[in-house]
Amino acid sequence: MPPRIQKQSSPPSISEPEPIRQPPAVQQPMAIPQPAARAFPSRPQPTGPQYPVAPQPTGPQYPVAPQPTGPQYPVGSPHPTAPQQPAAARPNDTIVTRLVESGVRGQLIRQPWFQNLRASNADLAVYVSFGVGVVLTGIFSLIPSGFVSDFLIVGLWAGLAYLYLALGTKLSHQFLLWGICVAGGVVTVLKVLSGFSTLTFGTWFGLYRDPLVVVFLDMLLNVAVALALGYLGMQMHREIAKLSRP
Repeated sequence: MPPRIQKQSSPPSISEPEPIRQPPAVQQPMAIPQPAARAFPSRPQPTGPQYPVAPQPTGPQYPVAPQPTGPQYPVGSPHPTAPQQPAAARPNDTIVTRLVESGVRGQLIRQPWFQNLRASNADLAVYVSFGVGVVLTGIFSLIPSGFVSDFLIVGLWAGLAYLYLALGTKLSHQFLLWGICVAGGVVTVLKVLSGFSTLTFGTWFGLYRDPLVVVFLDMLLNVAVALALGYLGMQMHREIAKLSRP
């Protein structure tokens, strides 16, 4: 018998590797188209006739006002403890202008104690002196004689006015303007009217406390004081505006 041929076993088949699975792609959101911005049409320039441009003046013009060269209120600094040198007097300066400028420089009262007060407590001195003046005015008003009372009151406020000029601060000048010139002027005018009514009707009703001659002198005193306060008030208003310029 022929020999039996044994079948050779085939080598084991190598299995193919499994394909790598890719993760599912993330779906991108659909971009929404933005509407284009609408541009407003530009306004056409006029092409017709237009107003002619005024030519620049070539003739003479008003001169520019010069900057003040006199003293000014100090800004953010105390007053000097020693008086400054006086400036040359100008021919158009009034006596009020000279007093104001001398007070700003510290030349009216040169005593060291006053210069120290002016440098450290000038505003406090204004408040205290004005309050004392009001109290003393009320006391002097109790004097039976109207002429004597008014004479003392005028002397008191004249001294305070000189004190405010000597302090030379903007606050002291404002108190001099409004507290003495304006308020005192109104009170003095009322006293003039009162004196006139006393001279007119006092003989009939016996309203006067002094003889008619004294009442007449008192009215003349008040008229003179009212005129002086009016003039001083106008000058102080001008000087405050001038010294307050930058």
